[in-house]
Amino acid sequence: MTTYFDETETMSLEERATDYNGRLSQMVQVGYEKSIRVRETLDTLGLAPSDIATCEDLQKLPIITREALVERELKEPPFG
Repeated sequence: MTTYFDETETMSLEERATDYNGRLSQMVQVGYEKSIRVRETLDTLGLAPSDIATCEDLQKLPIITREALVERELKEPPFG
């Protein structure tokens, strides 16, 4: 008897990529709408949320270091 925890365990590679990309698109859109930092980052790069639609599109985004995050939060505290 074969038991699976959920359907994602038996997805094909293509189905899994489609699922990941759909979730990524949703996360980027929500981040853009709700986070000033995400919005500023995308706007500075001239990107719209729809420009980040696949895992490969993540290469368009800068790598953010811990030091850069700390510096930014010291200049603009996230909670006022």
